Amino acid sequence: MSGLIPDSVLDAVLERVDIVEVVSDFLPLQKAGKSYKALCPFHKEKTASFNVSPDKQIFHCFGCRAGGNAFRFLMLHEGLNFYEAVKTLAERAGVRLPRSGRGEPDGSLRLIEANECAAAYFHGLLEERKEGKRGLSYVSERGISRETIDTFRIGYSPADSRGLVAAAGKMKMSARDLENAGLLSKSSSGGVRGRFRQRVMFPISSVAGRVVGFGGRVLGKDVPKYLNSPETPVYRKGHILYGLHLAREEMRRRQQAVLVEGYTDLVRLWQEGIRNVVASLGTSLTEDHVRLVKRYAKEAVIVFDGDDAGADASLRGLDLLVAGGVRVRIASLPAGEDPDDFVAQRGGPAMERVLEQAQDIIDYKLQRLESRHDRSTAAGRVDIIDEMLDTLAGIPHAVEKSEALRAVAQRIGVDEQAVRVQLGRHERKGARRPEESTPAAHQPEPMLERTLLRLLLENPELGAGISGDVTPDDFSHPDYRRIANVLFVEGGRGLPVIMSRLEGEGVSDVLARIMMDDVACSDPDRVVQDCVVRMKEQRAKTERSKLRIRIEEAEKARDTAQVRELLGEYQKWSCGAAIPGPRLSDMENKTDE
Repeated sequence: MSGLIPDSVLDAVLERVDIVEVVSDFLPLQKAGKSYKALCPFHKEKTASFNVSPDKQIFHCFGCRAGGNAFRFLMLHEGLNFYEAVKTLAERAGVRLPRSGRGEPDGSLRLIEANECAAAYFHGLLEERKEGKRGLSYVSERGISRETIDTFRIGYSPADSRGLVAAAGKMKMSARDLENAGLLSKSSSGGVRGRFRQRVMFPISSVAGRVVGFGGRVLGKDVPKYLNSPETPVYRKGHILYGLHLAREEMRRRQQAVLVEGYTDLVRLWQEGIRNVVASLGTSLTEDHVRLVKRYAKEAVIVFDGDDAGADASLRGLDLLVAGGVRVRIASLPAGEDPDDFVAQRGGPAMERVLEQAQDIIDYKLQRLESRHDRSTAAGRVDIIDEMLDTLAGIPHAVEKSEALRAVAQRIGVDEQAVRVQLGRHERKGARRPEESTPAAHQPEPMLERTLLRLLLENPELGAGISGDVTPDDFSHPDYRRIANVLFVEGGRGLPVIMSRLEGEGVSDVLARIMMDDVACSDPDRVVQDCVVRMKEQRAKTERSKLRIRIEEAEKARDTAQVRELLGEYQKWSCGAAIPGPRLSDMENKTDE
């Protein structure tokens, strides 16, 4: 994303804004030595672990490990994408962002502008124009107030799309812009027509509150009943939770998210004071949904209606939440009632009680499985255990997993050790292949590599002295390897550019953590050289270890040619021919002299 904006512009913006002032707009910072501290806005804590360094112009939380520069802070805190964060700070700094060669804004921004224009047009029709009376009547009959209509910018799209095209024209947008945003579609005659016709319109917003798409509820005989915008570069159903821009602060405060399925379900719960509610837009939960939930909450309460088939289908997606480290509880409604119906008939306080009484996912899932399988028979018990294995395997915390396994075994009436054995087989069956790397989050951070990166970032001129001696492949930690890939290309262009480049790599927080190390170094040149030597030695040991395993496998297979080839590689790593740059033995010889 940063490649769309010249480095000179990024530098100019960051030179003219102070990260302390940016963060102070949102958090009460207190001076603490050379830095500033505050309670972290990205996770719940009682002791401040969120640090802002005015010298390095970065922030880092030692609790949740979030970190980065001013762009990254706005992205996390306000839910902006990179371009939006740069644009916000550029306006603050008085720096003009370049436009594309045709004098138009970034394509993604153009899509958002088209959707924003349509949202204003649809909302205006519903509230003020004769064409929108039908939509207003439907919304009012559902018990949705004018205040709620305004909060969610609910609107109405008529059968004729000419009004929308005219409204877009006043904003210097064309029918092609509307078509690109999914608001117009090709007709059978070769022309274009409105995608949404005679529908109540629910704008779908990004976390930052910018409209990226729509959901339309039909009022006529058209099908389907609900129609969403097609996927575009700014709207992907699997990446967005409806209402998150309004719910995120309450989710963060309560450390809980309430998940429903439909637009009107969410709107009615919000109107009744349940403000930590989001919706999945009628699609199965994805890993991106899980990341969004976990960013703001530790627990998710899923509201299921009485539709057995729908609940069973949704359950399959909840294992993703469990595996993502989110505690999951299920709130069940009476048969035939969805959240909208329930609140309309019984009120918000009754829904609050249902949420409070929500079952743990293990209890809920066992209850449903027991209704389908006869646990009095061996076959029934086997089926229940088999269907519980994915959920149990996904629980990341070892203690929680052990407790859940014990509860399942006791309830079903089977030996706990037998369940443990079966779970182990299930986990091994789905385990990663040995050659696949361990997730970076679970790998220890090698101090040598961390020290080398920090010194090169603080002293860019030292990079020339080790050119060719060390490569990104010499870094064993995957996050450090990604940082090195950028550093070795952009090393002379400064920390702001490097951090912006790393935004797309997802490791800008790791870089911030490295840069927050406050370790004095009297001779950085010597330490850099020592780090390189020791890293090369460590890599040689690692490569030899891998080769020994491959040689043993080739010998067992009696593959003489393969053994000979691998022995040649092993010899290279043993004598140092495959290792560019100085070796430890060279350094020892020089010392002896």
